[in-house]
Amino acid sequence: MRVINIAVWSSGNHVIRNILPAIEKSNSLNLVGILTRNQKTLLSQSNQYACLAYANEDELLADTKIDAIYIGSPNALHYEHVIKCL
Repeated sequence: MRVINIAVWSSGNHVIRNILPAIEKSNSLNLVGILTRNQKTLLSQSNQYACLAYANEDELLADTKIDAIYIGSPNALHYEHVIKCL
């Protein structure tokens, strides 16, 4: 089975409570890194999950190790973030 390297863009409560634990439990996903504006959350979550803490969206988007990005930002920002990912 191929393991998919995934990054998470934004980490609000839903991502912290549900998405990150699900990725960690998955045998087919490897969490590469997290991007969020909240520096306290960024450092806490990247340390907890032993992954990269992206400084900005350009750093995230330039990472060639990523196969997929989970968009965890507010719905109103999804379109903008998805377009940047594409």
